Amino acid sequence: MSDFLELTPWDLHLLLDRHFEKMKEDAQLLRNVIVNAEVNVKRKKGTSEIPLFEDKRNMSIEEKIEERKALFG
Repeated sequence: MSDFLELTPWDLHLLLDRHFEKMKEDAQLLRNVIVNAEVNVKRKKGTSEIPLFEDKRNMSIEEKIEERKALFG
C-alpha cells in the first residue's frame, strides 16, 4: 500500500494508461475470437475453417499432440 501512495501523479497516469491499453487489447482479442467463431460456424460445407491464430510452425500431428500434452497434462 505504501508503494501506491508514493506514486507521483505522472507514475499513476502511466499506470492507468497501461491498464486501459490492456483492457482494450483484451476486448479486441475477445471480439476477434467471437467473430472468428461465428464465421467458422456459418461456413459452407466442404470449406476449411479459418484458424484463430496463424500457425507459423510446421509441426506434425504427433508434435502438436505432444505439445498439448505438455501444456494441459
